[in-house]
Amino acid sequence: MRGNEPDCHLYGWTDRRSPGMSKRGLLMLVEDDTQTMPPRKRLLLISGYFPVETGGAEQQVYCLVKYLQPHMDIHYLSLWDRDIESRDPGITISTIPTRKRLRRILGRYYALDYPWVMNAISQVDPDIIYTRSATAHLAMAARYAMRSKCLLIWHISSMRDVQRFTAASLRTIPFDYLDKRMTEYGIRHADYIIGQVKCQDDLLRQNYGRACDLIVGNWHPEPAQPCGKGRAVKVVWIANIKPLKKPEAFIDLAERLTTINDVECIMIGRPGSPRYQQDLESRMRNVRRLIYLGERSIDEVNRILAESHILVNTSAYEGFPNTFIQAWFREVPVVSLHVDPDGILAREGVGFHSGSLERLAHDTKRLIENSDLRTRMGTRARALARQNHSLTRNLSRIAKFFEDVSGADVEGAQTRTAETWAIPRDY
Repeated sequence: MRGNEPDCHLYGWTDRRSPGMSKRGLLMLVEDDTQTMPPRKRLLLISGYFPVETGGAEQQVYCLVKYLQPHMDIHYLSLWDRDIESRDPGITISTIPTRKRLRRILGRYYALDYPWVMNAISQVDPDIIYTRSATAHLAMAARYAMRSKCLLIWHISSMRDVQRFTAASLRTIPFDYLDKRMTEYGIRHADYIIGQVKCQDDLLRQNYGRACDLIVGNWHPEPAQPCGKGRAVKVVWIANIKPLKKPEAFIDLAERLTTINDVECIMIGRPGSPRYQQDLESRMRNVRRLIYLGERSIDEVNRILAESHILVNTSAYEGFPNTFIQAWFREVPVVSLHVDPDGILAREGVGFHSGSLERLAHDTKRLIENSDLRTRMGTRARALARQNHSLTRNLSRIAKFFEDVSGADVEGAQTRTAETWAIPRDY
């Protein structure tokens, strides 16, 4: 949707919400004179269910769900190999098998899920579908929405979501290409699109001729406890262990830092596939002062970040990493090999975008050896996080957007705070 562009302070980003009707008309409730309370809207999330799945996107969705739950009926549709028991009263969860072995052979086979996805959506009969999926599931949601009075809201979660098709493997090209074409169908037919950063909006315009209807940064609760950093400089890497995250690059960096005294390198993340994990751990054992802690809870990750001095990111691509925000709230500057959404690291003075392993080592060493620079960057990082990634403020913008486009009565949600939610502590 394209419309007026009200002012927005967030990194200079803007809202593009039309004050009028959507392409199919807003789902405004037709009430009789005796009705005082509108019926609750049904919201279906095509997403992993946190805390069963602990990825960044799942965490963000869960915060949104808890924000909206008092005003909407919440239903999940998740990829999982067995039934998931909801840990939240009032939230229902349907599952579709992941078939991971088949995926390793065929690639992105999600088109095969069509009958199960369409049946699951029909069972819920939602008023709104919200998803961060950039797979064939997005096309299925769009197809359902076009045939019903349902609205589809797609939230971009990665730069790759809005880029053109690139083949990862000759063996998987047929299904990967089909999946991308179906994803593009979903992008073109989603009623509304939410972006995380302006560069996603730029790629969306360039590749698909659409614009984000809302651009809002990711969110995270502000920590209540002060940071307690020791004398030894802690350099931390946080991601699930998989090739996309390039953990090998952090191991290379740790090897280059072994000559510096009072430095400790820490890796945190869910183990990857057995062979890949075994090879990495074999390398880790040969690097002095490198510690691999495995998967940790959000509480533990935040506690470690509060004691750390530098966060290193080596991912090939991401959307807006939640770990950036978690680190900034704890006065930890970021050194990133590739990922720098909208050039924020350099522009805001909260870290470095290195671009190469040699420069990554140089920038990290610079921060290790210059405590004044670390402190200045950490102070700016916390101020930036408080201004642009406030959990309550950003979720209230999303809630207001839902209300504007669907007629859902979520206004009361805007006064709620993270402390009132029955969600895992410190998230």
